[in-house]
Amino acid sequence: MYFFLFLYFCAIGAHKLGTGFDAVFLRVTFVIYVGMWALYLISSKSRLVVNNYSLWVFLFYGYCFLSMWWAKSIEACYDSVGTVIQIIVISITFIQIISSNEDIEKILKLVLYSQVYSAIVLLIKTPSEMFGEERLSFVTGLHANTLGYRFAVSIFLCVYFIMKNKRFKVFYIALAVGFAALILLTGSRKAFVMSIVFLVFFVILYKSKDMTINSIYKKFFLFIVVIFLAILFWSIAMNNEMFYNLIGKRLKDMFDTFMGSGSDGSMHARDELRNLGWELFKQHPIVGYGFSNFVTYTREVGYFMHTYSHDNFVELLSTLGLIGTSLFYIPLTDICFNIYFASKKAKNKNLGILIFVFMILQIVFSSYSMFYHDEFYFIFASCGYMYYYINYKSKKEEDSNILVLNNKETK
Repeated sequence: MYFFLFLYFCAIGAHKLGTGFDAVFLRVTFVIYVGMWALYLISSKSRLVVNNYSLWVFLFYGYCFLSMWWAKSIEACYDSVGTVIQIIVISITFIQIISSNEDIEKILKLVLYSQVYSAIVLLIKTPSEMFGEERLSFVTGLHANTLGYRFAVSIFLCVYFIMKNKRFKVFYIALAVGFAALILLTGSRKAFVMSIVFLVFFVILYKSKDMTINSIYKKFFLFIVVIFLAILFWSIAMNNEMFYNLIGKRLKDMFDTFMGSGSDGSMHARDELRNLGWELFKQHPIVGYGFSNFVTYTREVGYFMHTYSHDNFVELLSTLGLIGTSLFYIPLTDICFNIYFASKKAKNKNLGILIFVFMILQIVFSSYSMFYHDEFYFIFASCGYMYYYINYKSKKEEDSNILVLNNKETK
């Protein structure tokens, strides 16, 4: 079953063109994985488990489907329906197959290795004349920023396994360096900044086995290494002509815009889309304009781009209203902090910290990305909830049962 899950991860990372072999590969790997999971459930005579996480997924996406009833364009919804179904199925299946921290690590390794495959496919498919001239993008069906984001996540996973394993450190270091180079080639500013912010927070929150003076020195050393690497890659982006044209100039324009001394075209366009989203929200504040219908609104108002809002929070407010936005963010934020509190009690604390930092960073970066129907994000969300369930909730229930039994024996 895990082999077919790996193939599905490869499909969502490197075969998203939606036509030809890619379309067949994505659908077939998904169907086979679901079939193998169903056989596993039947053969093990296990009952289908439903918990708070699956209820949240059903409730939120149920509301998305309900909003199609009043959506301006039902056709605009169809593009996202397939992905939503995959997210729902992944959420259900992960709840059944994850029973330990080791299971979560196994899934995260599959994610990492599938991204290695994605990187290889990307490099093979990209025409040689594109290297150094254009941002790596679209040849596998993913936007440059999506590619960069997923490679940034791959770096997070590499760092976790570097710090966890005494063996294979060189292998994971080599992978991390390779993914960092690919981020520069995609020109994704978000991935660049997100990688640095993640590394800083992960090192700060990282728990050593023994809180000795040596572990404090080690953490301080790692912090210095992260700062050094950030400066090194910044220097490469700014001083190498090829990388400057791909990402360095874009980073400079972004920071100049933040400082008020420049005007970045991409950020200006995002601001315009955000303003359109707020106007649409004012018109439909409670229930929204309809699932995935922001693109319909851009056509209605004659905006030169027919696209989504590029802002997860504004997209939800404008298309699903206050109801849909609350259904998404309130439970998700609660899950994030439950993961963090569970990490304080768990044996493998750093696994929880890894997932917590990744999930909370994505919420913080909501204004620069769309992830409410990103199957890649929900792989981590499902693993995160099960981490909380395994390390905190189930243990709490066991303690309560033991207490009840002890009280009965005393009586």
